[in-house]
Amino acid sequence: KTPAASSASAATTTPATLTKPVGVNVGKGKWAPESWRTKKALQQPDYPDLAALEAVLETIEAFPPIVFAGEARLLEERLGQAAMGEAFLLQGGDCAESFKEFNANNIRDTFRIL
Repeated sequence: KTPAASSASAATTTPATLTKPVGVNVGKGKWAPESWRTKKALQQPDYPDLAALEAVLETIEAFPPIVFAGEARLLEERLGQAAMGEAFLLQGGDCAESFKEFNANNIRDTFRIL
């Protein structure tokens, strides 16, 4: 068996019970960069200064992608292998990183460690 590694969050269920990710509407509508704005935000803080919020969102939009397209395709293939019992899944990551340290080099180095 080959390892299928990911820092993305995935449900830990057996392949027999996995039909689709929890909370994901598979096949409903098309994804677009702004589509998150149509979702109901639960447990979100109030943003009284909308101009400051927009400035932060513009800054975040300038960051490099968290996951590149080729990595997403490879992850999908390897998760499929794990779901079929042909591989195992090892998850890891840093849930305490700041935006200051968020850049392509740090992302690459984190994956090297994992």
